[in-house]
Amino acid sequence: MKFLFIHGVKYIMSGVKKQFFDRKEKYEGTLENGKLYINGKLTSEGKHDILSHKNYQSLHYMVDGVIYYSNGDIKIKGKRTTKASTKAKIKEYDGILYIRGKKFKGIFREYFDIESRSIVNIWVKGILYENGMKIYDGEFTWKKDNKYHGKGTLYSNRKILKEGEWENGKLKYGVVNHYLSNGTVLKYDANGNVINQDLIIRIQNLEEKLDLLLEQGN
Repeated sequence: MKFLFIHGVKYIMSGVKKQFFDRKEKYEGTLENGKLYINGKLTSEGKHDILSHKNYQSLHYMVDGVIYYSNGDIKIKGKRTTKASTKAKIKEYDGILYIRGKKFKGIFREYFDIESRSIVNIWVKGILYENGMKIYDGEFTWKKDNKYHGKGTLYSNRKILKEGEWENGKLKYGVVNHYLSNGTVLKYDANGNVINQDLIIRIQNLEEKLDLLLEQGN
């Protein structure tokens, strides 16, 4: 299937016109054997289904496969559902997103604002990786800031740092772990109050007894 986009109107070889979304540029593409090429570059591959309303004011588009950056790197692996209108276009994915050295696995959205012509990735729920290490597992705000929001766990060096209920990037209710060099884990609540005070007292008593034994040994 060959197609051409001119000023937001999609032309298929048969001459049928379909409303897509407002684009000022013009580009050509082909869809052959599940591979979508735009201006000669492989853009995505997999399953493509196009369904549009009779008035062509909105379009639903699904893809199950791989989407690429312009440089050929993989951008997204997974399934996509797209809903478009005259003001915005929102793509919802269930898969993996690779962006700026990070990897997000779960449910996320790509929001395209037609007026500002800007694209923002919105993480909804899943696991965030950086440099191959898991840094967060849970929910995010359904906004453009991608802050931790809802139930989630924050990691540091493969250890749980904070877990509980988040609100706009801050832990509201839950537990904060502080790891000591001797292997002891001190636990605090979201307000900084010590939770396992009895453990701290036992450690202090043991340290005092150890110091006393060392003094007696000398």
